[in-house]
Amino acid sequence: MNWYGGKSVMKRKGLVIAGLVAGLSVLTSMTAFAGEWKQDSNGWWWQNDDGSYPVSTWQWIDGNKDGLSESYYFNEAGYLVTNTTIDGYTVNADGAWTINGQIQTKGVAEGAQFIDFTSYFNMDLHTFANHFGYTDEQLDSKIENSRHVIDEYTFIYSGGITFDDFDADLHYVFAKDKNSENGISNELTAVFPGTRGLKGLMTGLTKEEYIISELEEIVRKAGATNIKKEEKVDKDSVWGVSSNGAFVPTGNYKNVYTTKLKFDYNGLRYTFINERNSNPLISDGWIERAE
Repeated sequence: MNWYGGKSVMKRKGLVIAGLVAGLSVLTSMTAFAGEWKQDSNGWWWQNDDGSYPVSTWQWIDGNKDGLSESYYFNEAGYLVTNTTIDGYTVNADGAWTINGQIQTKGVAEGAQFIDFTSYFNMDLHTFANHFGYTDEQLDSKIENSRHVIDEYTFIYSGGITFDDFDADLHYVFAKDKNSENGISNELTAVFPGTRGLKGLMTGLTKEEYIISELEEIVRKAGATNIKKEEKVDKDSVWGVSSNGAFVPTGNYKNVYTTKLKFDYNGLRYTFINERNSNPLISDGWIERAE
C-alpha cells in the first residue's frame, strides 16, 4: 500500500477485475464497475456505487479512472485475495492478476487503426519486386534460390520467397504455386510483422500483448468484421533431470495456451495469435487474402 493525503490506497489503483470464472475462456469483456476501495480489519474490498460488492468472482476495476482496468479476485466474503493463485491465475501482493510478474491491464487503445496493405496485395510479383527496389534479374535470382529451399514456411505456406522490409520491420511472402510458370504465386500471399508484433499491423496500440477480449474490442472499433475467437488450454508435462542426468517427466503439468482472433478488414483476413505459450496474451499475427 502507498499513502496519499493521509489515506491508504492500493498501488496501481486502476486495477479492475471483471468476471473471470474458472478457465481461460472466461476472460471476457466486461464493463469496469464504478465504485471505491474500502478497508476494515479483515482486508480490502471493492464497493460499487450501488452499495453492492463482488463475491467469489473476478472483476476488472478502474480505480483511478485512467482508462486502464486491472483484474482482481474477491473471496466468498467479498475480500480481495492477494499473493496466491486462483483458477490457475496468479495475483500479486496488491491482488492484481499478473503473468510472469507483469500486471495485466485492460483498456481500449482509442484511435487504433489498421495499416493499409491493400495496394501491395493488388500488385503482381514483378511490380511488387520493382516497387521494393528489386530488378528483374534480382527477382529471377530470388525465385531460383527458392527452388532450393524446401518447406521454409511449412507451418503456413509450404515455401515461397520473402521480401524483407527492414525499415518497416515487415516480411512479405509470395507462396509456392505449382500452377505458376516459375513455381511462385504471382500475388502477394501474406504479410508478417517482425519484432514489432501487432504494432507492425496496426497503429495506435499502446501495449505489446493483449488479452483476447480487449483485442477484440480494439479491432471491432477499427472496423473489423466476421470476428471469430479461439481459446484453448492444454496441459504439458514438466520435465526435469534425473540423478543420472536423463530428462524425465516430473509428474507435474503446466498450462499451455493457444489463443486466436480471426477477422476480416478491407478485403483481407487477419489472424492475431498466441500459439502454445505459457500465457494467454496475443502478441503476433499476420495478414492474408480473405477466402
